[in-house]
Amino acid sequence: MSIPVDWLIFIISSIACIFLSIRWYKKSDDKTEPAIALIGFITTFVLFFFNEYNADRKTQELITINKRQMDVLQDTLLLQIKHNDSLTKQLEIYRNQTSVQGNDNVVIQGNYGSQIQIGRNEKPDLEEVVYVNSFLNSDIPVIKGDKINITATGSISVGPVVGHSGPNGKESGVGSFSLEDYNIVPAYRHAALMYKLSEEDEWTECGDNFSFEADKDGSLIFQINDNAQSNNSGAYKVTVKKYKASRF
Repeated sequence: MSIPVDWLIFIISSIACIFLSIRWYKKSDDKTEPAIALIGFITTFVLFFFNEYNADRKTQELITINKRQMDVLQDTLLLQIKHNDSLTKQLEIYRNQTSVQGNDNVVIQGNYGSQIQIGRNEKPDLEEVVYVNSFLNSDIPVIKGDKINITATGSISVGPVVGHSGPNGKESGVGSFSLEDYNIVPAYRHAALMYKLSEEDEWTECGDNFSFEADKDGSLIFQINDNAQSNNSGAYKVTVKKYKASRF
C-alpha cells in the first residue's frame, strides 16, 4: 500500500522533531521545556493518525452503505421485471439493444428515486442507397403516412461555369454568373437534389437532409436541378430511410 506524500512528510517531520526534543531533553539542565515540547510532538503525532483513521473508517462505511443500496436497487429492478410478463418478454427480445418496439418508452422504476428508461426502437423499416446524377425513379415504394428521411452526400461536376456542387446546390456560377436559366425549377438552387412521389407531382428540393410524411402512395423519384446535364459527371450518394405508417 503506497503512503500519500503529505503523510510521508508529516511522519518524517514528526520523527525528526521527536528525535531533536529527546536530544534537547538529554542535554538540557532544565528538563521542563524539552519535556513539554516532546509531549506536544508525540501528542500531535498520535492525534494526526487517530483523525486519519476515523476519516478512513467513515469513508469505508459510506462505500459499504452505497454498495448495499445498489445491491438492493438491483434486486428490486430484477423483481419488477420478473413480475411483469409483458415487460420481461420485451426486454428478453431486445436485451442486446437500447430500445424496444412500439410507440411508448418503457420506464423501470427502482428504489431511491432511480429509474431506467428504454426508448422506442427507431430502426427504419427500409434503408436503401441510390446514386443520382440525373432523373432516377428509385422504385422505392411509399405508402400514405410513411415517414421518409432523405440524406445525400458527394458532389457533381456541373460544367466549367459552375464547377462542383453538393446536394444543396449552388446559388450562382463563376463571377456571380446567373444559373436560373439552367434550372429545371428556377426557384431552387442549381444542381440541388430534388424528389417527388409521382410523375404528376411538382419537384421538391431536399438537399443533403430532408424528412417528410407521405401524403399519398407512390415511389421516390429523384432529379438534380439542372436542365443541361450532358456535361455533368459524378453523382450524389442518396440514403433513404422509410418508417412504415403502420408503426405509428
